[in-house]
Amino acid sequence: MEMTEARRTLNWEKQLSLSIDPEKAKEIHFSHSGQNAGNNVPCTMCGGACVYIMLPQQRKYTTSTREETN
Repeated sequence: MEMTEARRTLNWEKQLSLSIDPEKAKEIHFSHSGQNAGNNVPCTMCGGACVYIMLPQQRKYTTSTREETN
């Protein structure tokens, strides 16, 4: 469950530490060009289309739209 939460929150440090081989995972993670450093950034696979980035934005938009119509 910890890994699931780390993935959902884009906590890269936690994901790497929970991996089977943390040192190898860090090596791979940081060797990809285009990967932004830090947490709460999408990986290079999805980029801006990351569901973990888009879903919270959609929820905020939906909530604000509902509030405006009431």
